[in-house]
Amino acid sequence: MALHLEESGLRLAFIDPRKFGRIRLAESAAAHQKAKKIGPDALAITAAELYQKLARRKTLLKPLLLDQGITAGLGNWIVDEVLFQAKIHPERLGMSLTEKEGNALHAAVQLVLTTAINQEANYRHFPASFLIHAREWDTSATPTSHDAHTFCPRHPKVKIEKTYMGGRATYTCPKCQPAPGL
Repeated sequence: MALHLEESGLRLAFIDPRKFGRIRLAESAAAHQKAKKIGPDALAITAAELYQKLARRKTLLKPLLLDQGITAGLGNWIVDEVLFQAKIHPERLGMSLTEKEGNALHAAVQLVLTTAINQEANYRHFPASFLIHAREWDTSATPTSHDAHTFCPRHPKVKIEKTYMGGRATYTCPKCQPAPGL
């Protein structure tokens, strides 16, 4: 869809191949956020705010981070990447986080989102140290071996595990992100 604004000559394009997006007219961004109960942008939330929102919940971290009411802008592969970069398992409970882990999680959110923005979300240009290259649709980081991308970028002999949480594909490194209780 394309919008053409006559007075300014500005053109705005909206491309949504997965058909999840919506365009709405709102009084302001803040009014829309409040009406839809959308949390602060993931790049704008502080480490203390994120930790406070997660640490009081008896819910698994991955669904918490996907909850747009807690913080907006984190999707499935981004949450996997954030948890990998922070070295935290997605099945940890929010209330099990230490403040240090909360800070690591916040730093990972900033790293992943900034990288995605700087690379215009073209994952092929993300650093080879990113978990995204372990997803089955990407072999860009390891062109010399057809299966090298299925191993942890930090530990090349450890195979990345794919499981499902709430129907969503979830990728983890069993060495970097030990499962709760292990």
